[in-house]
Amino acid sequence: MSCLRTLLTVACLLSANLLLAADFDVPAGLKKLRVPKDNPLTAEKVALGKQLYWDGRLSSDNKVSCASCHHPDHGWSNGERFATGVKDQVGGRNSPTVLNTAYQRFQFWDGRAGSLEEQALGPIQNPIEMNMSLPEVVKKLNAIDGYREQFQKVFGTDVTSDGIAKAIAAYERTILSGDAPYDRFKAGDEDALGESAQRGMKLFFGKARCSACHSGSNFTDNAFHNIGVGFQPNGKEAADAGRKAISNLGGDYGSFKTPTLREIARTAPYMHDGSEKTLEDVVKYYNRGGNVNAWIDEEMAPLGLTEQEIADLVTFVKEGLSSDSYPNHEPPELPGLVSETSAAAESVLAPGAKAEKLGDSFKFTEGPTWDRKGTVYFSDIPNSVIHTWTAEKGIGEFTDPVGASNGLRFDADGQLLACQPAGRALVQFDPRNPNSLIVLADTYGGKKLNSPNDLWIDPTGGVYFTDPRYGSMDDLQQDGFHVYYLPKTKTGYGELVRVLDNLTKPNGVVGTADGKRLYVADPGAKTTYVYDITGPGKLANRKVAARTGSDGLAVDTRGNLYVTGQGISVYSPEAELLETIPFPERPANMVIGGPDGKTLYVTARKGFYSVKLTVGDGSDPFAK
Repeated sequence: MSCLRTLLTVACLLSANLLLAADFDVPAGLKKLRVPKDNPLTAEKVALGKQLYWDGRLSSDNKVSCASCHHPDHGWSNGERFATGVKDQVGGRNSPTVLNTAYQRFQFWDGRAGSLEEQALGPIQNPIEMNMSLPEVVKKLNAIDGYREQFQKVFGTDVTSDGIAKAIAAYERTILSGDAPYDRFKAGDEDALGESAQRGMKLFFGKARCSACHSGSNFTDNAFHNIGVGFQPNGKEAADAGRKAISNLGGDYGSFKTPTLREIARTAPYMHDGSEKTLEDVVKYYNRGGNVNAWIDEEMAPLGLTEQEIADLVTFVKEGLSSDSYPNHEPPELPGLVSETSAAAESVLAPGAKAEKLGDSFKFTEGPTWDRKGTVYFSDIPNSVIHTWTAEKGIGEFTDPVGASNGLRFDADGQLLACQPAGRALVQFDPRNPNSLIVLADTYGGKKLNSPNDLWIDPTGGVYFTDPRYGSMDDLQQDGFHVYYLPKTKTGYGELVRVLDNLTKPNGVVGTADGKRLYVADPGAKTTYVYDITGPGKLANRKVAARTGSDGLAVDTRGNLYVTGQGISVYSPEAELLETIPFPERPANMVIGGPDGKTLYVTARKGFYSVKLTVGDGSDPFAK
């Protein structure tokens, strides 16, 4: 009966004022796009909506944007079980993907919003998410010339909450995924799907009964179902009533919206509560019939799938519904960020300093460092190239002959050490001979490392490095994501030591030049920790240095910690947030150095930037 009520509601919604976006190209396999008559798509409106979507200033702490919980790196979700908002408050539901929401008739897991325009304003006002009243956010954006001018051009008014909603909704309608192998197979390309995926497709539309709910070109019926998630195996009531809290219909208890399966391989973890970590877990959950309860959908029953059938079904949804034209959007330049800095930022920024772009058109920049002559090195990971930069020659190239390098550091002998995720190793180069690669560490306990990511070299020459894994989780041999220490000896390096094994997903790492403190960012726990270094490879007295995880860390000569995020946040040694340095695109990593020793060099996805500071690098014990 809950399905019938949902379908009746959908029929009513279809009578709303909608028009076909005839001039907007949609990927193959998707239907024509419908948009409200009072919010037609225009290039200017979409561009404005994209800026608003990526701008943390729509939140009370200037850190949380729509992209914080719905990011292309995670399938337009957030890669975590729950959403996290201002002041690191954690919600109770998984972040649903924004992909193909243009085709959805209800928004949010419980369907409380009937349009993208209505949905856009919800998180802004939610005290756990962005925590801004609409009058506050309107006033805040009207104070930014770039936004006020764009609103006048697009809507003929200053910033309004209605305009904010319409612009964000317009942008979200362009975040589409189609033209997947499944679509090409259905169009007649018999080679588009492999044998396992074809077997999985037959199961999907047959024995496994997935298409009972995941139907149509977007693989969702746009309805609400109770599949037992959130209930105990004994049928005890779930804490989250789901759709019932909106409809007030008893039959909707524990029902949640059917999500699209487009790009499902990118959006782990799964279910409205993020309780299933992998697609294999999801299929096994359905195979056993879910958690039976008094309100469970009639379609839920044990499926009797074999292990091979489970594997084939997972192959189909992973490979068949993942597109080569995935909309992997980059953050836009935001109005007012480069030139408008806070009064507090003057304590580290040189007078009149602003972000200066030194290079662009890279694929994904990472790992900046500098040598004693002032040359800056940084990597472009997808292109597997280490670049150089000098004030005299600009961008140069130092080719990486083995694999993409991430973290980079020079040791006391002038050798360049690098973390190579692709090679799963910590390596060393001689800058005078790029082909002189030496593998320093690639196994621990006789098993391959995950993907070394970032490193710091202590005053003794020993190397701390993080070892998470991003992307495919195939062939993992370690029992988790850890931090390691490679001690330096008189003749080379000693045996690798695991120094931290209690972190969720460590990434950025940096220490103080005196060798007394080590900072480790744990984006998996959304926290950056600081440890006392009591000896080479010996850490003690863990404390919270910042309530945020990070890709990149830096330390200045005052002992302040720099953390990348939407911008660059600066924390005192006492973990007090001193200031936030805004940036035109999301920073990835950074280093303080260069010819003057007081320049912050920042890798920011496609761009490479510099910002003049009043402080120097406090992390390099070998700096002259």
